[in-house]
Amino acid sequence: MKIAFDLDEVLAGFLPALIEFHNKKHNKNLKLEDFNSYNFWEIWGGTREEAIDEVNDFHRIGYSSNIKPIKGAEEAIKELKKDNELFVITSRYEEVSDETRLWLEKYFPKTFSDVLFSGDFTKKIGAKTKKEYCDILGIDVMVEDSFDFAHSCLDDKRIVILLNYPWNKDRNVEGHNIIRVNTWEEIVKKINEIKK
Repeated sequence: MKIAFDLDEVLAGFLPALIEFHNKKHNKNLKLEDFNSYNFWEIWGGTREEAIDEVNDFHRIGYSSNIKPIKGAEEAIKELKKDNELFVITSRYEEVSDETRLWLEKYFPKTFSDVLFSGDFTKKIGAKTKKEYCDILGIDVMVEDSFDFAHSCLDDKRIVILLNYPWNKDRNVEGHNIIRVNTWEEIVKKINEIKK
């Protein structure tokens, strides 16, 4: 089976590291639970452009080295790698592709067949969307934390697993081929059930 994973908040705890960076820089006390939206400017204020600049600063000064894997991801990915082909499809900027690949090699060495950078967030002209990559690769299961990306990746055969977070908890998945989970253990269990 071909399985694709979003990176941030699925494999990598990007937001906890970014929150720590933002709190130190602006003397704030934000927590992950405060993020009922993944549009950071809606939570900490300012404009979309200022939020993008903040993320760019986070990467530029190397604070992104504080990103750790999501609890349970390393063990689960090792298990899933045994009899599936695995991919990463992320909406991270192409400009951090080297940093991203190094991070993946550190925590998930020789695991993914490819790492693909979609244009979903940057809206870069000519860039493929997550759905287009899923279609091209023939992905059977996509694991996401964004309801919008999860919904966009659906087709008649593809199943999307949505990892629960404050920014997607109020989104209704009924009537969609989207399965909600809370942990990596549940992700592995659902994938094994799908394979039967």
